[in-house]
Amino acid sequence: MRPGPFIYQEPENLAQALRLIEGATIMAGGQSLIPSMRLRQVVVSKLLSIASISELSANIIEKEGYIEIGALATLSDLLSNQIVKESAPWLQEAAQQVGDIQVRNLATVVGNVCWSDPRANMSIALLASNASATIINQQLKEKIVSLRDFFVGFQRNCLQHELVTKIIIPCRKAVFGSYQEFSRQRNDLALVNVCAVSCDTDTKLAIGGTKNIPLVLEMDTSRGDNYVKYFLNQIPQHLNSFITDQYGSKQYRLELAITIAKRVLTASRSKKHE
Repeated sequence: MRPGPFIYQEPENLAQALRLIEGATIMAGGQSLIPSMRLRQVVVSKLLSIASISELSANIIEKEGYIEIGALATLSDLLSNQIVKESAPWLQEAAQQVGDIQVRNLATVVGNVCWSDPRANMSIALLASNASATIINQQLKEKIVSLRDFFVGFQRNCLQHELVTKIIIPCRKAVFGSYQEFSRQRNDLALVNVCAVSCDTDTKLAIGGTKNIPLVLEMDTSRGDNYVKYFLNQIPQHLNSFITDQYGSKQYRLELAITIAKRVLTASRSKKHE
């Protein structure tokens, strides 16, 4: 199939983009959007490409206390970045399992998040990393929103005629993480995916594919409790909000989530003591 007719616009700066944003569907790399348009799963009347906006960056840099991922940084950029490799290697574990190399060369980290699929690899890994999004509105004013408040439904987020300009990840000492997923075939979208990130003060567990928005659980690990046992007991308490579809029942998703969570929590724990 082919997409229906639409208007294509490619603004050169943020002010122009935000003037055109009402009624538009935003595209950066388009690796999720274009296939959905071709299948008529998404109907677009106006397509707004942000790839040529001068103020948007493809850089991944470390600033005082955090890592900044620009809106145009691709998954390949993330995979080759030494800062991420040293400070948040679980993000690279997640990015490595997105599509093939051609997809990763075009797909952006921010685009993967803004697509707002609850199984999106980068969303799950970034949620466990306590990341936030910097958002700019039509008055060119910026605000920072925690990713925990970003998702509001299946492929729906909190953006209201706004753009995400960067993702911010806090840098913490002695932090360790792991990402794993289960998919029906290689390069397919995960059925359930899990990321755990732990430091001396807390552990965050993000789970995708079980609900219409990602599930995020947190524990204060400074008390010294067994956080693997704690999280494995917490996950079943959310069973009533899990989804059932053609790919599996909510009970099946629960079993997958528990199994993968145990693996990533154990892996994260072992890395912490290496």
